[in-house]
Amino acid sequence: MKFQKCGVNLMKRRDVYLELFFHKARCHIPKVILSILSGVVRSTLMLLPTMMLQRLINSVTGDQAQSANTAVYGVLYVLCPLIVLVLYVLDTWLSRFVYDIIKEIRLDTIKKVVQQPTRWVSETSHQEIYNKIIHGSLVIADFYFSTLSNLVWYTTTIVVGFIFMAQINAPIAILLIAVSIFQIFGAQLLKKPVETANRQKNEALIEGNSIASDSIYSSAYLRVLGLGEYVEQSESTWQKHYTKAVNKMFSMNALADIQTALCEIIRIVILLVFSQRGVQSGEMLVGDIYAMNAYILWLTPVFFGIQRWFISLFVSIGNQKRMDDILLLPERNQEEAGRKCGNVTSLELDDVKFQYEETGKCLFDHLSYRFASGDTVVIRGNSGSGKTSLLKLLLRFEKPTAGEIKINGNDIESYDERSFREQVSVASQSTEFLACSIRDNLLLSGANHTDDEIIETLSLLELDKLIEKLPEGLDTIVSSETVAFSDGEKKRMGIARALLSNASVLIFDEPTASLDNKTKGPIMESIRNQCKNRILIVVTHDEKIVQPTDIQINIGE
Repeated sequence: MKFQKCGVNLMKRRDVYLELFFHKARCHIPKVILSILSGVVRSTLMLLPTMMLQRLINSVTGDQAQSANTAVYGVLYVLCPLIVLVLYVLDTWLSRFVYDIIKEIRLDTIKKVVQQPTRWVSETSHQEIYNKIIHGSLVIADFYFSTLSNLVWYTTTIVVGFIFMAQINAPIAILLIAVSIFQIFGAQLLKKPVETANRQKNEALIEGNSIASDSIYSSAYLRVLGLGEYVEQSESTWQKHYTKAVNKMFSMNALADIQTALCEIIRIVILLVFSQRGVQSGEMLVGDIYAMNAYILWLTPVFFGIQRWFISLFVSIGNQKRMDDILLLPERNQEEAGRKCGNVTSLELDDVKFQYEETGKCLFDHLSYRFASGDTVVIRGNSGSGKTSLLKLLLRFEKPTAGEIKINGNDIESYDERSFREQVSVASQSTEFLACSIRDNLLLSGANHTDDEIIETLSLLELDKLIEKLPEGLDTIVSSETVAFSDGEKKRMGIARALLSNASVLIFDEPTASLDNKTKGPIMESIRNQCKNRILIVVTHDEKIVQPTDIQINIGE
């Protein structure tokens, strides 16, 4: 596991995320208390209209003791939903601080990732980091918000609802709630089979669309090859498979509907049978029967809400533990105590060997070269020969199996990574742009250049006219709607970004790829002129850009 390599002790781990959340939540305690009180009052008021209507019905059907308060019940019946709406809005506003706290922790987590050595970032799956930080934090935020906003409401609704029902008839209340709990367990048992049946049906539909597409667009070609019967057989087999999946889906959904309907029937039977006895004995009135039914209709979805909350609890705990993997990573100042890397005047490969740990395959061995400022180094070799691996060594993404790489006479690993990165700039085969201005994209290294200096560099790469055509010039925000760079233009923008940096070592990976033959020569000449006081390292298959004075490293030969 990548996180264990960086010093995360999973045996003696702390719940860092939980500690951070409660630490940041301390200053919001008044809001938490108000939110809890709001939830209690809101859930109670949501049940009161049923009580009011119960008593209104009872007063109309003969309860003289309650008839005197008919007007009061009517007013409360109208006011309660309005008050609930106000409290709901208030509760939502009070609970919003949860998202602010989660956002702060997410930023802390992102900072921790940024602080890690580049080697760790390159080795760790970007999708894994995204799932831990972005997706995980959203799930956690929804859980905490739901907990503060809904858990109190769920709990109070169940308690108050049961009290109201028990005041009418406790045995009936217990039976009705028992049926609702049975309904929840039944729905949970059927949930996975229903989801599986629906997924299989959708997968069968996608498969059918693919077969139909092949049959329609490739029909003549397939029949020429004598595969007409194969296509017909595939369609027939799929039709049987799809019919089976649809029947299974309908069966499982019908079973779920039957279970729900059965529970509804049982509730109605219990309510009618026991209520009839209560009416005959004078213990219950018509309004009481209505109220019992209304209360259980309120409580059943709440039970489902409690069930969903418990499921989200376990999901949230899992996401918090994954976030802890990152939050427990060591700080940069604990990881690095190297010397500052100044301007690089010499770069040396001293008997370097690189071999894959997993397979044992050796890409190169006894590699020894020395470069100085002003040198142009050309790395050549067939695909898979080890050119990319050598670049990873020079960029400190990997460590040599044997030998040393030295900068200014010192081991490359002895330098502080931040200052080392400031001295090395790379123009890779694909150039990525951030959603900011062209100027900011070109100056990502932090170098200070005037607009005139930027345009001068762009003109060397024949990009100045492109910028002039844009309505906002260098201030144009890079996006798919505003700028559509060709592959060659992207490549040259990446080169310009590297040239505008203050780095003393420039590494260009296939700098003339995506460029036409007319452009290659002038572009490469401009690059060489800009790198007279730098070490220029070029990975290329293009022999036309290689000069006799270049230091050539042929990997795999």
